[in-house]
Amino acid sequence: MASKPIVKTLPIFNPIYYLAWASDVRDAFEDRGWTSYLIAPTPALASMPSTPPGSSGTAANTNPPTTPPPQLDPAIVSKARAFLRAAIPYEYKHGLETFTTAGEIWTALEQCYASTSREDELRLKAQLMDLRKSKSHSIDEHIQRFSAVLSSILAQQAPERRLDNADINSYFLRSLENANIPDEDWKGFITFLGKSWLTATKEQLYSDARTYYNAHIQPHLTDDTSNDSKVLAIRNNNGPPSNRLDANRFNNSRNGNGPSHNLNIWCDYHRRPGNHSTSECRAKLSDPEYLQFKQQQLSYDYESLLEAYPTTPPSDQSDTRIFSSNCIA
Repeated sequence: MASKPIVKTLPIFNPIYYLAWASDVRDAFEDRGWTSYLIAPTPALASMPSTPPGSSGTAANTNPPTTPPPQLDPAIVSKARAFLRAAIPYEYKHGLETFTTAGEIWTALEQCYASTSREDELRLKAQLMDLRKSKSHSIDEHIQRFSAVLSSILAQQAPERRLDNADINSYFLRSLENANIPDEDWKGFITFLGKSWLTATKEQLYSDARTYYNAHIQPHLTDDTSNDSKVLAIRNNNGPPSNRLDANRFNNSRNGNGPSHNLNIWCDYHRRPGNHSTSECRAKLSDPEYLQFKQQQLSYDYESLLEAYPTTPPSDQSDTRIFSSNCIA
């Protein structure tokens, strides 16, 4: 009694991964005992004379014996054809309607896409050689980009042409070393590895790259939003807010209504929307750079006031009040 097949359906045909798909189809047909049904039928060989012209009929037969094709079950021929066609999407079925056997369909796909896979392999391999890490991408994002192109290449390659670990690792190191990104010195990573990359797997190399990036590169990257920019943003935001949300909050504060609970108010110090504006932010009061800036601003106001009132006597209480109010503000 024949055992039930393990593979119920074939994977959907994808020309990008033709070689991998073809390998799965062979395994599925072998699982069902249908391997012979993937062989396209050939016309019967014409009868050949057993002896060359002009020789006697007693000469030995020099033609090797031919092996007759296996006898195919007509019912399985139809099942094999339907089994294979079900895995091919409609956009790739054009031209396959006239084929009556799975072997004919299989041969047509091989002639059409086997050579295309080789062309795609060369194109993707050149793309992998030119791949560089971008400044806007972290090391994890770069590894994802590299792995996507690499997977496409490996899917197009036959086993005898497949890239080994040393080839893959050399392409990956090349993508880092030739990036030429300011503040990202990957040449030290090559020295850090030594010759271990020749025998390491790509997963091990990815892990070493993450470790090197987090320990030697990321801590030295410049932050676009520094504390100085926050202080300047606060200084430029001392006047009434310009947008509608901050204007409403400004008016509520002037009218004594207290702060609102709107979570979309922009704070220049935190560089994100929240439930308070820049003028109501309390975190800035704990920032040493902000306090230093305010102290410098008070000194500047004091010097400006002295220039404005050079002959003011100390006993003039009205001017003293003006001086005090300016300093407190």
